[in-house]
Amino acid sequence: MEFFLLTDSQRKDMADYVISSERGLQDEKGDLYNSYCEICNTYDCHGHLGFLDLKHAYICGRCLKLSRYPLFTVLDNPELGLSKYLMRSMLVPPASIRSKDNGEWRTKLYKLYKKLLHDIKIDKYSTVAADIRKIYGLSKGDSLLLFMSGKSGIIRKICYGKRIENSARSVITGNPSIDIDQVLIPREIADILYKKHILTGNEKDLSKYFIVKDSPLEKFQAIAGLEVFRHLEDDDLVFLNRQPTLSYQSMLSFRAKIRTDNIKTIGIHPNVTKTFGADFDGDEMNIYVFFSEEDSKKCHVLNFPECINKIQDEKTFEHLGLNSYKELDNWGLTVNIDDIAAKKYNNTGLEAMIESGAKGSIKNFDQMTNKLGDQFVLGKKVGHIENSYYSGLSIDEYIIHQMAAREGIVTQGVSTSETGYINRKGCHTFADVYQKNNIIEDEFGYISFLDK
Repeated sequence: MEFFLLTDSQRKDMADYVISSERGLQDEKGDLYNSYCEICNTYDCHGHLGFLDLKHAYICGRCLKLSRYPLFTVLDNPELGLSKYLMRSMLVPPASIRSKDNGEWRTKLYKLYKKLLHDIKIDKYSTVAADIRKIYGLSKGDSLLLFMSGKSGIIRKICYGKRIENSARSVITGNPSIDIDQVLIPREIADILYKKHILTGNEKDLSKYFIVKDSPLEKFQAIAGLEVFRHLEDDDLVFLNRQPTLSYQSMLSFRAKIRTDNIKTIGIHPNVTKTFGADFDGDEMNIYVFFSEEDSKKCHVLNFPECINKIQDEKTFEHLGLNSYKELDNWGLTVNIDDIAAKKYNNTGLEAMIESGAKGSIKNFDQMTNKLGDQFVLGKKVGHIENSYYSGLSIDEYIIHQMAAREGIVTQGVSTSETGYINRKGCHTFADVYQKNNIIEDEFGYISFLDK
């Protein structure tokens, strides 16, 4: 395999047309989108490369204009041999193989399917169609696309919305007394979840085994080697999942510990909340019992140390070098109002939290004791607050502060959905990319090489 840099003339020779004001970057002539290609005069064309003259030279992502960058003249000196690293032009691939801004690719086949689904109407004379319209609230003549797509369509409502066997869902609560790789499961949930078991013939209590779900095993059926089922028990591996499942870290296996109390929540150690993006304000999580023990062991949470993070109290505990958590209780992580009045920071619970990295920053202390400072809305400064939280805000300052706070709350709510969708598009675009040793590739070949 040989790697080399293309010259401007080589790029021009490879291209079939020149990108110009008449023929822009999004030009679809001679592309998959059209049934007839004007360049190769055929109906079976997969697109052509275009040549784009950049007008200026580029190096390391910077545009080097002759008038502004004397460095250009130095690099362009033939005697130095560096001119080949200057980028004056580039090849533009066909629009059909370039990812669109929203990450969803639009091919000729996609457009064909979309046209078919829009054009096909539900048969208004069919008895089945009448039942479908009644269930889904469709009117006569609605397209097949409307019937199939969307949250209320048949795909999402029936196909994706099927119940998943051997799973359960409940609210999560924190429990630091259990092991990091344990999950507390209510008895009611454990009694509806099943694990596979191969009979050895030495089982004493056959009443806890089942041929199939809810069908108890009879004594005369106890044959060694027979595959049966049993209810969930302590130390069985189960998968814990919080939606949306954005990465493999959102679904890991834990050791089951069946609750002996009447609490019906799923209990997890606080140190594993970060990997799921979870907290204990009402979040729900799913439990799945997979029959493959090998897969469960591979995905065990302890195999992924980066998924385990110390909780805030532990960080503060280590920072103070304390001998026991009882000492931490005696120390206290609050701050005395007299210390705030005196603007005292050293040797306080607030200092311990901030310096250990458990919570907060020095800015919080400044806002308590000094002033809140500038307030921004939509990127523009709307006011300056001279007072602190201790001294109290004036009416005008309070209104300005609430304007900025309200924007922060709205931004957080909106950005969560936006970043989630951006992640989905990224996963969709790179779905076929994988790493093998130090090489990143897809089904078409090498993409990049990693440093050893």
